[in-house]
Amino acid sequence: MSLSVVSVVEINEPTSAATRDVVVPTVQDGDALILVVGAASGGITYTVTDDGLSESLAEVDTIATQSGACSQVFTAANLVAADTGKTISIGSSSTLKISGGLVVIRGADTAGIVDAFAKKTAGGTTTPTTPQVVATANGVGAFYVTHQSRGTPNISTLSADASVTKDIDAFTGGTLSLSACFAGHDFTTVWNTSDTVTAETITSDLAGIYSAWTLTIKPANLPPDVDAGTNQAVPVDTEVTVTGTADDTDGTVESVAWTFDSVPAGVTPPTITDDDALTATFTPTSPGTYVLRLTATDNDAATGSATVTVWATTTTAHAYAVSDAGGWTVSGAADIPAALADASDASFAQSSEDPVSDPLVLALDPMPVGAKTLNYRLGMAEPSPTGTFVLTLKQGSTTIATRTHTGVTDTIVDGEWVLTAGENALITDPTALTLTVTASV
Repeated sequence: MSLSVVSVVEINEPTSAATRDVVVPTVQDGDALILVVGAASGGITYTVTDDGLSESLAEVDTIATQSGACSQVFTAANLVAADTGKTISIGSSSTLKISGGLVVIRGADTAGIVDAFAKKTAGGTTTPTTPQVVATANGVGAFYVTHQSRGTPNISTLSADASVTKDIDAFTGGTLSLSACFAGHDFTTVWNTSDTVTAETITSDLAGIYSAWTLTIKPANLPPDVDAGTNQAVPVDTEVTVTGTADDTDGTVESVAWTFDSVPAGVTPPTITDDDALTATFTPTSPGTYVLRLTATDNDAATGSATVTVWATTTTAHAYAVSDAGGWTVSGAADIPAALADASDASFAQSSEDPVSDPLVLALDPMPVGAKTLNYRLGMAEPSPTGTFVLTLKQGSTTIATRTHTGVTDTIVDGEWVLTAGENALITDPTALTLTVTASV
């Protein structure tokens, strides 16, 4: 994820005080804060109270201090939107004029905004420099801070190299003990582990004692984008090949793994061959629904995953529903699944005391995308009276289409229902299909 500075609140305290407050601007979940404070004095300490922020502000390191100048940096990562408007109180061990600011950064790693840092202090100069720092992770940006102490009221803006975007340009006023603070960022250069983040030179109008910081900011790591491929319907005991993809926009995919999320009840998950490759195979030995998950792990240990569904269907001897208008009876194979399988011999049966008020309802096996054909057989137990059979295909409670057979006798009707393109288009959830058969005389 790319880093960005979304808002800045500058701290310009022209009069001395022991405490001063700054209000957190609008933040979103996952945003981070950098608080920079400095004063024209040495040998002091700062304390920060944060009004119950979801993540407390923490010192990056001990204060950078020398005679006549000091600065300190505090950070908090992984804020929540409810932190907006909370008050941060900055206290100091002496009454001082303070310059600095509060910077809101978006896109930083929620585990901790600062990845590596360095600080320094130095004597009077018009060109203070930030320290070098060695990055400890890939993909970090840089945040630079300098604080100057000067004994004259003539304070102009501070500036840095063109690659650095200025965030804070704050200063105190008065005639003595002046304090000027600069902070800026360079999020355009990608640092790699062990790279040296070079120093930045800050241009000032007057020489002054200064302290300086360089922080590297690690962006939030995006998980890999994963696609587990296309759902399939296959005959049982047929080898299935699943092929997925995995990409990582801010790193590399280090490993992939196929696992089963679910298999039919009572079935031991089949062995997945090449389960650590993007293309894998397995053989379903029992009919039912198999859900596989492809998980990818990137070079920063983030994971992404996706699932694919395989429906294993079975073909049995022709079986059909026979109605005598007083109840459904089973005819055909002795072991008949209560399901219809696309592109197979449709096999179903059910018993009911009253097929008129209690229709035969079949939960259909999920059908793959594309043209679908339902094959079925109907018949009456006796030649007369004749019966009327109404077949209704539903998705959940929505009727997709109906078919009606009238004048049915004990001569078995072999039916083939080819769904139209319009009927196929209405099927958006292949796991929620049912076929209802109602008989009447």
